[in-house]
Formats: sequence, C-alpha cells, structure tokens
Amino acid sequence: MMDCEQDADEGVSEGEAETLSYRQRLEKQASGDLVLMQWSPTMDLLAATFADNSVMVNRLSWQRVWTIPAEESRPTSLAWRPDGKVLAVGRSDGRVDVLSVEDGHRLHTHTFTHPIASLHWMVQEECSADSDHVQYTDRSLSFLPPLPSLETNDEVDTGVQSTQQRQVKPLTKEVDVLLAGNKEGTVHVCIGGVFCATDVDIRAPATEEGEENHVMITCLSRDLRLLSAVVLNFDPHRQKSALYLQVMSVDLIRERYCELQHLSLLYSHVSSLLHYTSDTLRCMTEAWEDVLLTMDIKLAKYSTTLKEGASVADELLVLLACGRARSELRDFLLDELTAKGVKKIGLSLETSYTRVRKYSLNCLSSVIQALQFHLGEVLGMARWKERFGNLGISTDSLQVCIKSLGTFALKNQELQSVIDESLKSMKSFFMWIYVVILKLGEEPVPSNMKQHLNAEELKLVVHFLKKRLAKSAAGSSQSFNLELVGQYLVDEDLKIVEEKQPSFWERLLQEAELDSNAIPWLFSPSPVKSLLQLLNSLVRDVAAAFATTKETICQTFTPKPSVPLLPSTTGDSEVSKIDSKIGELVCEGKRCVYYPSARDLFLVVYGDETQQMRCCRACVRGVPGLADQEKSGTEPLNLLSVQVYNGETLSVLLEYRSSERDDVMFNAVAQLPVKPVLNLANEAFGELALEGYECHDVGRFLTQIHSLGPFHAVSMAVSGPRRLAAVFSRRTKKVRLFDVDAEEEEEEEEEEG
Repeated sequence: MMDCEQDADEGVSEGEAETLSYRQRLEKQASGDLVLMQWSPTMDLLAATFADNSVMVNRLSWQRVWTIPAEESRPTSLAWRPDGKVLAVGRSDGRVDVLSVEDGHRLHTHTFTHPIASLHWMVQEECSADSDHVQYTDRSLSFLPPLPSLETNDEVDTGVQSTQQRQVKPLTKEVDVLLAGNKEGTVHVCIGGVFCATDVDIRAPATEEGEENHVMITCLSRDLRLLSAVVLNFDPHRQKSALYLQVMSVDLIRERYCELQHLSLLYSHVSSLLHYTSDTLRCMTEAWEDVLLTMDIKLAKYSTTLKEGASVADELLVLLACGRARSELRDFLLDELTAKGVKKIGLSLETSYTRVRKYSLNCLSSVIQALQFHLGEVLGMARWKERFGNLGISTDSLQVCIKSLGTFALKNQELQSVIDESLKSMKSFFMWIYVVILKLGEEPVPSNMKQHLNAEELKLVVHFLKKRLAKSAAGSSQSFNLELVGQYLVDEDLKIVEEKQPSFWERLLQEAELDSNAIPWLFSPSPVKSLLQLLNSLVRDVAAAFATTKETICQTFTPKPSVPLLPSTTGDSEVSKIDSKIGELVCEGKRCVYYPSARDLFLVVYGDETQQMRCCRACVRGVPGLADQEKSGTEPLNLLSVQVYNGETLSVLLEYRSSERDDVMFNAVAQLPVKPVLNLANEAFGELALEGYECHDVGRFLTQIHSLGPFHAVSMAVSGPRRLAAVFSRRTKKVRLFDVDAEEEEEEEEEEG
C-alpha cells in the first residue's frame, strides 16, 4: 500500500500555496448548455458536448475549431488519445466515433449494442522487452500506390473539404488501447482505438435479470496483466445501487500485444479501404444522372399510341432503313424529344458515364488491389500458428472474404464493360437521332456529324435499337432497357441482366467439371447482384472474419473476486449522482476511486492486491482565506465537481453561502492535495454504510483558492499537463477559463504594466 505513515497535515508547502493560484484568462458566452468537457492532454483545446447532442472543439481563446452537428444519440463520454491527435466520443446508441482533432472527420466508428457509459484511452511505453516479442513492420507503402482522391462532402462544420483517405494510425512504439465500458457490464477492448479485439463481461457478482451494470471506470495495469473496472450495479425494482471493483487477469494481451497491435494496423487499413470503397460508390451515384429515365417515360408514352404488335424499335428501324417516318413519329421527334433535348441528353449522358467509369477504373480498381494485399497479409498471419494461433483468427473466414472481394472485382469489371458498350452505342444513337430531327425540321446538319455517321456507326445504332429499345423485364422501373448503369449502384438485385457468352476460363471450368467455390483463388461471378450489394456483403464478411478473435481472447481471461467499493444505497437520485461524478486517479502507484456526494468526498485507495484497501470520508467545512464565506455556520460546503488535476492533486468546485447575502450562493475553485487526505484513510471493512466513517474536514489542505462570486457554476474541467481549468455556469451559459498553478508575481507585474 501507499505510504500513509506521514503526518496528515503534510501536503502542499506553505511557500507553494502562497505563490501559485488560479488566474482567470477570459469569460466567454457558450452556444448552449455544456454537458461534458475535457481538455486535450497535449494542446490548448477543449472538447465539449452540449444538451442538443452536438460536439465541439474550441481553442483556449474560445475560437471554434470544428463542430459536429446535433443528432439523435446523446454523447455520454469523451476520451482523448494521450498524444492529443484523436478524440473518441461515446454515445447513448452504443456508438463510439473516433475523430480527427484536425477537422473532426470521422476516422472510424465502433457500433456496439448497448449505450456507452465510459471511455478510457491509455498509451504507455513498450510493455515488455522480452525476446519473445516480435516487432512487425508495415511495408504496404512500399508496394501499394496511393489511392486517388475523392470529392467528399464532409459532415463536420470546418469550412474545409477533405479528399484524402482517412484512417486511425495506431501508435507503433507504445501500448495503445481504447477501453469502452457500456451500461450492461461489458468492456470493449479496442487495440489502437480501432480493432475491437474482445468484449469482456465484467458485471457485478450475482447480477439478476433486470439489474443494470454501468461500467464507470476501466483501466489496464501497466504490465498489461490486469483489467480493472469500477461497476455501478443498480436494481431498478428495489431502487438500490452499489459500487464494485471487478478485476480480470488478461495475460494474453501482454503475451501477444505485438501481434494484436499488428493485427490492429491491418484492420485499420482494411476498414479504411472499405470506407474509401463506400465513398467511391457514393461519388459514382452522385456522378450518375437519370436523364435516360426521362427519355424512357417519353418513349413509353409514345408506345401507347402504336398499333398492336408494333414497337418503338420497329418504327425507328424503318426510319433508319427508309429515311421516312410516320406523321405520329415525326411529331413525337420534333415536339417531344426535340433536337435541343436530344443533344442535351447525349452530352449529359456522356459526361455522367465518363465520370462513373473514371471512378470504377481508377478508384475501385486501386482499392480492390489494396484490399487484396492486406487481406492476404491477414491470411498469412492466420496460417502462422506459432505467433497468431491463440488469437483465434480463422483462415476459413478470411478465404470467404477474399472470394467475396474477388466477386466484387468481377462485378466492377462487368460495370466497366457495360459503361464502355453503352457509351459507344448511345453516342452513335444520339448522334443519329439528332441528325434525323434536324432533317425532319429542315435545319442544317453540321458537316462533322455527316462524316461520323459511317457504316460502323449505323451498325451500332441498329444494335442499340434492337437491344436497348426492347421491352424491359417485369419489375423494372423502366419500360425499355435504356439505362443499365444506375442499377449497379443501388442496394437491390439487377432488373436488367444481359446474357453473355462464357469466357475462356469459364468454359475451361465447365469442361473440366470443376467447382470454382471449392478452389480458393477462383472467383465466382454473381450475375444478379448489384455492385453495392456485393460491397455490403464484403463488409459483413470482413467484420465476421475479424470478430473471430473476440470469443477466443475472452476465454483466456480469468476473473478475480469482486470487491465492494461503496456501500449499497437506496434511491434513484443517488444513482444519477454516482453516474456523473465518480472518478479515479493514480497516486504513488496506487489507484484511488473517488465519489463526491452533495457535501462529502468518499475515497477508496487500492492496488493490484485488492484485499488491501483504505477508505476516507472527507468534507470542506471552512476555506482559509475565503473572505466572502459565511462565518457563522458549520455546515460543509457543497461539492459541485471534483476532477483529477494530476496524480497528486484534485481540483474542486465549491458552492457556499455568502457572508453578505444569505439568499445568494457563491462559488470557488481550489486545489486539494490527495496525499494528506489519504493519510486520514482507515482500513475498509465490509459494506459499512457511508455514514459509518468519520468525516474529516480537509478544508485546511486546500490551496490556490479562488472565489468566483455568484457565478452559479455547475461543472468544471481541468488539465494538469496544460495547467488549465474551465468552469461552466448553466444559468448564464458562460464559461470561465483559468490558468492553474499560475505565479502570483506574474499577475502583479501584469497589473502594474
């Protein structure tokens, strides 16, 4: 246990207490009710969530960096990666968004089943120098060219559009783990913040049906052998809650962390590439235009005027062969289609199909190559049983992924073929029909068009009339087979499937009577599925392949006996207090859980040996040097917020009655050294009621006391590394920003200047 033999009055020295203080930088108006606040550990940036469920990052000057607009799901937790480059936001719908600090772009999204209760992102130096640990190097940049840029519409309000592939880049030289605890007693262990390696059931003991288990705090020990969680167990029927410490042995994470880290890097690559593929299909959909559907409607309307047995294709073939048109067809071409309309459709169609083809040929082909490379790497890892065998990576699941990717690649080639054929035949058709309309209207025909309408072009026109103006199959939204490209970009089966001659390889398989499904590297086409359907299938297959590690890793975890931290309490209001105010810090290598009630601060200090615990109940009855505090009363001051400043200090937000006006409550901020408070702790025993512990007045230990006056403060956020604090007033919707540990001499010099 920590050294508790020193005098309890020891803490911050008198010299330090006199020279350091809170110093207000500025006061700004907030755009709404702040709910959560957290400072970046490396930059002067404050992440905040609001009552309308929006998320914002501001600079120290309160200048907005970016904003994620309000949505239905409520942000429930924030966690910065310790290098400050990435922010994780947990939500009430079970989602965890991993965001870039530069512009708020969503780098990755975890979708879990239950609401997120807590997030903890830990990064520390290499866990072990054992010779058994192997460092893996990512060499993909040496083999794969960069992916082409995409035109993306960023959902984040930054004023800047991003065109590059985004991904969370795991830290390669440090242990990098994001822990997400939900409200059903599960901890999701995400290596590198991206790859969810396992889900750990860490519910309180003897949990009955209907009871809730909020994972309030999660942490991995520095040697990566123990996973600890503070779990709030709540019985809604009995209106009873209790707080437990749950610890599990997770030796596999330590023994195979380097392998998990490399698997996380490959998963990050694959996940990012799948997002890029999805964005490419979205760009293709935006580039595609439905101008042919308008023409289809006009042709369908004209076909109703024809005699039984006649068709639009026959009418146009007669026009092509004889150069004469019936009066009804002539009126339709001149009045309905018009030369201007046909020219516009032809140009729009050529531009649209060319853009779609560009995305298919350049972007999709490149990303398919990169996906094949990385999935092949993961398959190689799965076959290396000595290093990766106990992680549970399934070679069969990865083979399914690779075959699914191959089917997607074949469909992309099919789309390119359809676009090429459509561009060639439609260009000839629209040129011919444009010339026909000009002649029918007795208008001059451009000389360049006369030259282009040669025998080869007319042959393409005949092919188009017979093939594309045939009646469409039942169930299609079109009357004719004019438009074939758009159906590849929607999440439904193809309505128009053209018969094709089997390729040389398909004929070879048929003659040899071989089943392509039984051969790993032979890919089977999927004739009736769209490109988007095959992408969705690929995403599901990849998710299933990487999910095979979850159960295998979880089975290696060994639970230790749970330890009650706080006694059972009754009342739903008490649950909400615990839920919002519980916190944890590390002091001299020992973990300390703290829980401030309205006026008391309850602390439990423990180490990895959870049998040795000490508890302390503290309050603040008086604050030295606070001139406007009411002197007559002996009631403890209200503790509105207690936050971890560093491993040795807590920052507290106090509320007290003014000595000048009884009906006005004032606020103050101060620093509370942890060590002298814990020196007052007694050994914990049983489930002793909170009131059973002696309450110690720790007001004499407070330092850097700063009165805020009648600010009506409700919450605060502090940063020890940046020496900053923010205090929010819900009534005035204002935020005050402070320097902490500021030198008073500097403040005096500024006033003199």
